[in-house]
Amino acid sequence: TAVLDVGGGAGRLALPLALRCKHVTVVDPSSAMLEQLGAGMKENEIDNVSIVEGTWEEAAAPVADVVLCAHVLYGVADVVPFIRKLESHARRSVLIVSFFDAPQSYLGPLWKAVHGQDRIDLPALPELMGVLWEMDIYPDVDMMPHRRRSPFESPEAAFDQIARGLFI
Repeated sequence: TAVLDVGGGAGRLALPLALRCKHVTVVDPSSAMLEQLGAGMKENEIDNVSIVEGTWEEAAAPVADVVLCAHVLYGVADVVPFIRKLESHARRSVLIVSFFDAPQSYLGPLWKAVHGQDRIDLPALPELMGVLWEMDIYPDVDMMPHRRRSPFESPEAAFDQIARGLFI
């Protein structure tokens, strides 16, 4: 199986997939993330991953059996051509991974208190589903259970991360 990982960054999914697939191609615009991918490939002696540096909209990427796009669509301004390009590069299927709520949406109430204005949250799964239906795409959706646990190591770590997210 050949996999195309759009927005694959440092290889969080691409590297484990490469251990089970014939070939993985990662498309990502961040040279720093792709350097980390290269380091992970070297460290784990993985040689069946190709790298395409650039945005998905501009990238010349190969067709693959499966196209994976995990946690990328939140900030895509023109999502319809982005999704159509995902489709055009998949021989078998497109897998899109998205949170139900956009990352950092928990900052909304705090943002207003700190900055005096509403925070505009990025679109996530509910908005994506509406777009897909408008495109006459009716996907199979698998929902993973939400794990209720603190993402923070300590109250101090929580304060630091939230302060950074609020730009204070």
